[in-house]
Amino acid sequence: MKPLHQNALKLPSRTGVALFRSFVVQSCFCLLFAFVLSATGCNKESQEVEQGGETFIEIPEPLTVLVVGDSGLGPRLERQWAARKDGELTIVDVTLVSFIESDFEIPPAIDVVVFAPLMLGDLVSRDLLMEVPDDVWTSETLNKNELLRHFRTLVVQHADGNWAVPLGSPCFSMICNEAVFERAEVEPPVSWNKMERCLRNLKTFIDETNAPKLLAEVDMPLAKGWAAHVFLARAAPAIAQRGRLSTVLDRQTMKPLIAELPFVEALEQLQSIATERSLDLTPRDVYELAISGDSSIALGWPARGFVDASEIDESQDAVENLRIVSLPGVTTWFDKTSGSWVKRGQDDQTKVDLIGFSGLIAGVSSQSQKEQTAWEFLEWLSSKSISLVTLTESPSVGPFRASHLGDVSRWTGDRISEDVSDEYSEVVSANHDRPQAMIFPRLPYQHLYLEVLDKEVRLAVSGEKSAEASLAAVAEKWDAITDSIGRKAQIKRLKQTRGL
Repeated sequence: MKPLHQNALKLPSRTGVALFRSFVVQSCFCLLFAFVLSATGCNKESQEVEQGGETFIEIPEPLTVLVVGDSGLGPRLERQWAARKDGELTIVDVTLVSFIESDFEIPPAIDVVVFAPLMLGDLVSRDLLMEVPDDVWTSETLNKNELLRHFRTLVVQHADGNWAVPLGSPCFSMICNEAVFERAEVEPPVSWNKMERCLRNLKTFIDETNAPKLLAEVDMPLAKGWAAHVFLARAAPAIAQRGRLSTVLDRQTMKPLIAELPFVEALEQLQSIATERSLDLTPRDVYELAISGDSSIALGWPARGFVDASEIDESQDAVENLRIVSLPGVTTWFDKTSGSWVKRGQDDQTKVDLIGFSGLIAGVSSQSQKEQTAWEFLEWLSSKSISLVTLTESPSVGPFRASHLGDVSRWTGDRISEDVSDEYSEVVSANHDRPQAMIFPRLPYQHLYLEVLDKEVRLAVSGEKSAEASLAAVAEKWDAITDSIGRKAQIKRLKQTRGL
């Protein structure tokens, strides 16, 4: 049978005219239908494919997504993927504890894994993830050049490859009670060296004005599981040496550096400035103390996800009397050769932030049979518009794109004013403008190292042990962990990790 256009060249007949009229009517109907869809605001993003002159919506293959440690995220992903792509997701939620206890086992049916950045070394070393292809990493949708600096490098890279896409993480900050600071005529300390003087001045003001609910100490999340991260955030600027960051383990031998003087002094300061209640505080608790006016200085970050939406009193005004600034820096660096502290030069970096201690990243399971759809899902999920809808309610994430910095209130929520949210935006921006950041080494079984550090930091802050004794115990136990895993293998893996 000849194509329609050849029949149309023949002398008109009733059959030919009828066919032609039918073709015109169908074409007009298709155009009208497309116009109606556009006019009614249809926002499906599913791929449109033309076949035989007609347009079809290509539905993505069903995917199974493993979400580790954030049970609230799955339903939001399901809703948005269905609404915008007409796609189907099966969500498998597991707790962080159960995932670790299973030795990071990923069932064969899983296509995508959403997990904390600290697990990257565990998953890559077990060959559980596919490396992100260049065409995905450089795609227009993912738009890597718009990612904040450390989210396109330290957070997702391992062994010179990209193994995940970033979904954001919070930034440790110093949340100050602005009303108290202004009345006491005190400025937030820009260096840890000035912290004690700041607290003395605040205490004098509090005593003189009889403000009993305020404490001239620092609230910080030192509850189980968080103490190690707070300690590392405090120690990070102290171990930066003129363009180098010698972190917690020796790169050549895996011998612990955690008991050296910069770390000891950092822990001693936490002992002296932490409130007694800090040992029971999570980041959520610290934030509550800050916005309720019950804390002079709090170490943490603002998050919309810290509060259930049903608990928010919309009649309550947003909190204005806060200041959010970067964590203090350190104005000296420790010279191991001479065993003394050396004053930093005028152009030396004084602040170094801890990266990847919390948050989310996402990768494709090495067992996935739907690789192309899985990568399309990750490009979509990490895009600006979708991340603003699906990720901002999680307390463990934060802005990760330059374009997010103008929408930070989507993460911080309505409990603080827009001006305070903007200050947090400036802290995040400054964090990623700095060339150096610290990330805990991405080693297999790194959770064992962190558990030991967490326990000993809590013992030191509680006064049960000295800072020196606690960190000496950490070093001894870390050596034992390394030997039980295999020192040569761990040395090799340490050299592959970023941020050292």
